[in-house]
Amino acid sequence: MPKLRIVSSQNVPIDYELATVMERIAGGVIDSVFQIIYLTITFSVISNNIPFMGWTIILYFLPVMLYSLVFETLFNGRTPAKMMLGLRVISIDGKRAGFTSFFIRWVFRIIDVVMTAGGVAITSVFFSSKAQRVGDVVARTSVVRTNSRPAAYNPLLISVPAEYKVVYPQVKMLSEKDVLTISRVLSYYFRMNTSVSAIRLMQKMRTRVSEVLGVTPEGKSDVFFQTILKDYSALNRQQQNTGVFSPSGFQNPIPNNINI
Repeated sequence: MPKLRIVSSQNVPIDYELATVMERIAGGVIDSVFQIIYLTITFSVISNNIPFMGWTIILYFLPVMLYSLVFETLFNGRTPAKMMLGLRVISIDGKRAGFTSFFIRWVFRIIDVVMTAGGVAITSVFFSSKAQRVGDVVARTSVVRTNSRPAAYNPLLISVPAEYKVVYPQVKMLSEKDVLTISRVLSYYFRMNTSVSAIRLMQKMRTRVSEVLGVTPEGKSDVFFQTILKDYSALNRQQQNTGVFSPSGFQNPIPNNINI
């Protein structure tokens, strides 16, 4: 499965599985079905009560015209079909996709989908290394899967300056498995664009790690966990240089059944 690696605004590398051409076609078809259902129901209601004039026709089709823009803006890059299929529009720059990105994608739907019956979009996605249609290229976005398990990056590979000072020396209590669990939760948090479920999971992990290490972290949870990973990486580097540090693992390890 093709993947897209981005570096979040917090310098956390995250791997996403790209949505396939068939998944995006299926999403388009499902959204079209919802729009047709809306048009059919609305027409049956207003045709007997309101005469069709210029303004009524505009109002009738306006929700369909704004469908993708409104849903992607309100639901963090997801339309009803994307929610059903586990897909989401994200920014490839590592930033949270916002209205400007969704608006650009919406405008270019005229070329990608409307004028060419989806031909330009399908061709562009098929040949693009990041599975982007023209609107995605301009908006610097792509469509990815959100229902796949996030890949944790190896904290031992995190680059820290030679003069880096360890903030939490207690991380020597952690095993590599423990730290990989933390990094997986952190990756999930950024991949889900700080959704409610991700925030709750981060809070749960923050409480657990704080209790085990006997520390009182300050600031945001994502900053705390990034510091933990940097400290662990720095201590492992010291171990390689001196042979002193040997991670022993949690005495009361973080549960392995955390659902992410």
